[in-house]
Amino acid sequence: MDKQEASILQLCQWIKEGKLKVKETVVKGLENIGGAFQSMMTGGNIGKQIVLISE
Repeated sequence: MDKQEASILQLCQWIKEGKLKVKETVVKGLENIGGAFQSMMTGGNIGKQIVLISE
């Protein structure tokens, strides 16, 4: 196993154990995709920028 594989496995384990929290910024509606993109490009989001199209 190389260093990259080992690192990914360790990160996944930490997420499962709750030691590492994943942050997301969620915007609802395809009509808001432009604002979400602009926010992502200017640092206005925290973590992953997600556009929720359907629930």
